[in-house]
Amino acid sequence: MPWARVTGRAFAASLVLRAAAVAAAPAAEVPRDHGVVGPVLPERWEVEPRRHWVVGITTESAAQRVASDEVISALFVGLSAGLRWEWANPHLRLMAGDRGVNARYFAGLGFRTFFGTLWGTEWSCGVGTHFDARLARHYWLVGVTPLELGVTLFDQRSWSIQMFWGARAAVAGRLLNSYLIDPNGFHNAAAQDELEDARDHRPWEGFVSVVFGRKVE
Repeated sequence: MPWARVTGRAFAASLVLRAAAVAAAPAAEVPRDHGVVGPVLPERWEVEPRRHWVVGITTESAAQRVASDEVISALFVGLSAGLRWEWANPHLRLMAGDRGVNARYFAGLGFRTFFGTLWGTEWSCGVGTHFDARLARHYWLVGVTPLELGVTLFDQRSWSIQMFWGARAAVAGRLLNSYLIDPNGFHNAAAQDELEDARDHRPWEGFVSVVFGRKVE
């Protein structure tokens, strides 16, 4: 077809111009069993690696031990978005968890690196930081995730399912001393005690999350 020939010639011309513009080693031969015969451009001459966004729905289960040695669990549901560029994956999560006294609003920012394929699936590790607003309990926390591990459970066409698990710790926090946001938190002694326990004495929380994502070019 005419348009196919024009496209092919334009692509060939762009390769010639790129090769002429870069002063580097001569082209290398590719084995015939790769399905390509003849010289090709060196790897460093190739175009920029493809990047894509992954957006989707995130569900997360988290658990934290409190002063009474009781384990308090929370279930989050929200949205996530991340940029996948080769092995790098900066990402953002916005989630809401439970209702009533356990209501929480969570925003997380992190960075993952995909380090390879084991047992036929892709694995990752990462770090992050987060903001955790526990409005019904009258305080907020800021924390870090020093380690997160992940595995890709499903990756076909533009859809993927990934699972992540790890632990995070609160490093700072204060009461919601604002009548506009939470008038019941203003100098609330019980809330202050609970804040100090969650921030200073038992700051660690474990989590497992599943991301149902779609790739967007």
